[in-house]
Amino acid sequence: MNAMENIGYTTVATLVDTWEECRRSSPEFEEEFGQLALEQMLFLEPSMVESSVLKAAGFTNNSDNPMTFKLDAKNAKSITELVDSVIQMMGPDIDFVQNILFNLGARFLRIGGEAQILPNVGLALCMAMELSLKRDMTAEEKDAFDEIYDCFSSEIAKAL
Repeated sequence: MNAMENIGYTTVATLVDTWEECRRSSPEFEEEFGQLALEQMLFLEPSMVESSVLKAAGFTNNSDNPMTFKLDAKNAKSITELVDSVIQMMGPDIDFVQNILFNLGARFLRIGGEAQILPNVGLALCMAMELSLKRDMTAEEKDAFDEIYDCFSSEIAKAL
């Protein structure tokens, strides 16, 4: 039995409920969350400023400050939709989820992504969720996020 098969219903429900609360936090949530996730990622991985990953993913910097990347609404929304689709696909078809995550890892690799930043991707997403919620996540919410993200990032890393 793999780790994904051990994720319990309560864990999934907790993450889905937290994500839905985030989605209800703002009428512009889809654009805002993508930008927040990028900002948190740059904070955690400043070396990404010079990375081709940012340019390949459609990020632009029209500032003298190299840490100020801005997503256009379409790209910001794409990040949010990606996170949303991964969270929403949690269900009994583990093979389907694993295949999607492997393909996501292959796509990440094609644009220059590396396995060693995956933990900070998770942390950046968690931080962006807290900023969207305008509160700290509870211990239960963080545990659910961590458990599911750890499983997902393991599947993504298989492609790297």
